[in-house]
Amino acid sequence: PSNELVGVWQYNEYTKYEFSEDGTGCLCADDVHYEYTYKLSGKKVTIDFEKDIVRDCDYTYSVENNELTLVGGKGTDGGTYKLKKIKEQ
Repeated sequence: PSNELVGVWQYNEYTKYEFSEDGTGCLCADDVHYEYTYKLSGKKVTIDFEKDIVRDCDYTYSVENNELTLVGGKGTDGGTYKLKKIKEQ
């Protein structure tokens, strides 16, 4: 795909991010699913969650060898997260 984020990315045994080609996605944590839309701008992804209980945020990202690195920006605690690609969308 033209968008290298498309797919399912596992953070830990409980948490994964799903990015679809159409600009929608889901943060899945345990049994909870937080739907979102996202936009890419250069190497930044901005995530706009549908529910207000989850804070909208942006990350700088890079993808290498099926590993997604997210560096927290606005709306995050500023941490760095490594996720493994587990499925193509």
